[in-house]
Amino acid sequence: MKTKSWLILSILMIGFLINLPFVSSQEYNSLDLENIEALSAGENGTPHCLGLGSLDCPVSYVKVQVVSYY
Repeated sequence: MKTKSWLILSILMIGFLINLPFVSSQEYNSLDLENIEALSAGENGTPHCLGLGSLDCPVSYVKVQVVSYY
């Protein structure tokens, strides 16, 4: 019985270690990020960008201070 437990534990550990590289963090390309941003914005209308700052305007991709949706 003890040998079976160690065998099962060994198989599980080997399976975990083999799959470890596939569970690493994903990197998103620019199209993925634009799609995520569009989905999060919803259907609230056209965005209006004001000022100069550190936010990306979804319409012109210029750095702005405020992005508001009307």
